[in-house]
Amino acid sequence: MQEAQAVVEQAHKHGLKVVAHAHRPDEIRRGLLIGVDNFEHTGLTPAPGFPEDVLRYINKLSDVTLVMKGGVIYKQNGKVVESAL
Repeated sequence: MQEAQAVVEQAHKHGLKVVAHAHRPDEIRRGLLIGVDNFEHTGLTPAPGFPEDVLRYINKLSDVTLVMKGGVIYKQNGKVVESAL
């Protein structure tokens, strides 16, 4: 995980956002811990929604987007928003 965190830090130093392909809540948790900015395909596993701890963690961050089957979870005006696509 340290190697992945180093890659994320380098990308951020250059003003780049980091996108990860993640399905399971544990994968999303690890990505959040190392600073991933956006997650693709996150809704394939956590039916009917994301665990509360994942949503709380996203709420602490300034700008994280989860693109999921059936909708997107993102931050707007400092709050987590879940919208259907």
